[in-house]
Parts: sequence; structure tokens; C-alpha cells
Amino acid sequence: MNIRIVKIAIILLSTLFNYEVMAQSEPRGEILEYGYYDVVQITERTKNPNTTSGYENKGKLQLVKTTKVIPIEKGRFLGFMYLITGLPNQPITELEFVVEHPEMTKPDGTKSTGFRYVRKLKTYDGAVQGRSGHKFDHPYEMVEGKWRFEYRYKGKVIVAQEFESVNK
Repeated sequence: MNIRIVKIAIILLSTLFNYEVMAQSEPRGEILEYGYYDVVQITERTKNPNTTSGYENKGKLQLVKTTKVIPIEKGRFLGFMYLITGLPNQPITELEFVVEHPEMTKPDGTKSTGFRYVRKLKTYDGAVQGRSGHKFDHPYEMVEGKWRFEYRYKGKVIVAQEFESVNK
């Protein structure tokens, strides 16, 4: 009888240990900072038909204020810095980037409330760190309302950040 109890205890402990190891390897995200930023320098501007504006900018940013309420101003960048860990240890990881924003009427008359596409991001030791958001460039983008940015891995939301844009 004592041997049977020991065997059951070993099985239970090994099951719990395996569950803990599996849970630790699940991707998870963390918001490191958020708010609005000054654009110090645009280093790259590329066409991206998946976005509402049709472009994607890369550059240097400086956090001005930590807030979820963003006063609308031409040239202002609303966004966040994130860290995602627990990803496969490979050079590139595909994450789905999902943006929901207030309804905008683009110059061609079409309306947009968001977009989504897959980003191929450099992965270091199973982690990705970056900054994402939106820069108010065009009059049609300067609308009040709720914004939501998400990164998804295999359909599961790993990190998300919400904002509200308001007129000054």
C-alpha cells in the first residue's frame, strides 16, 4: 500500500512539474511604456497597403507623456513599447498585428476602422521587443475615438494596448 501511495505521489508531482514547464514556455507579453511621443527622426518610410494610410514609418521616438488619452495633433505619434517572451527560439517570428481605430474616410472615399497583417519580427532568445502605434499625418486620420493595438501569436492575443484620441 505504501508503494502505491508513493507511485501516485510521483505521478502527481511529475504531472504538475510538466504543466509548470509547459506554462512557462507559452508566449506572454508586457507593455513597457505607452503614451504619446515626439518623432525625433523618420529613418524609413515604406509602402504598406495593409495599413489605413498605405505607409509604415520607422524611426526614432521620444516619449513625451505616459497617458491613454491622446490629444490629436498633426505629427503626434501615439503608441507603446512591448516585450513578448516565450516565443520559439528562431531568427524570425510571425506575429499578427491588429489595429482597430475610429472610422476614417480616406481621400478616395473608402472608410476604414482598422487593419491587420502579419509582421515578421526578429527574435532574440525567444523574445521580441519593439514599439508600435500611429502617427497623425493626414487630416482624415485626425478623428476622435478609441484605438486598440494587438499582437497575436497563432490567433491568441499576446499583448494589447488601448488609447482614446481627443481634440485638443
